[in-house]
Amino acid sequence: MEALTISAEIAPKVRDWIATRNGVAVWKSQDLSRAGEEVLTPATRHDGVLADKASKPRWDVAFDRIVTDARDVLVANTREVKRFRVGLQRGSGLSIVLTDAASRRVREAKAKAGSGAFHVFDHDDAGRAVAVIMVPTDTTTLDSWTEGA
Repeated sequence: MEALTISAEIAPKVRDWIATRNGVAVWKSQDLSRAGEEVLTPATRHDGVLADKASKPRWDVAFDRIVTDARDVLVANTREVKRFRVGLQRGSGLSIVLTDAASRRVREAKAKAGSGAFHVFDHDDAGRAVAVIMVPTDTTTLDSWTEGA
């Protein structure tokens, strides 16, 4: 099974879900403008229903797998490799999405940054949207991260 790679910011929540909610459900984005994006939820809801039998957390995701072992979760330390402004536009309903050109720039920057690269959003001093390209510098299993925390 493919290891689940997460950031240190969400590691405590993932650790708790593995311990108390039967693992972590991984949902993959089906929206082409969010290709490769994953959404994580507890494997079971509070009423005991498994995630793959429950309603989706977002309309644009599909159930992928459940991770139940902390040894199958990698916690990644990251560093920023690039930062650039991106254009936004109104999506369907009330959503705001990247323009097609901005989506292309983000995909190209992640491909250039290498394996494991991902993006987050920030804002510059003028409040404009900025894409931040991050890469993992090193990883450790969630078990090892927990022992060191």
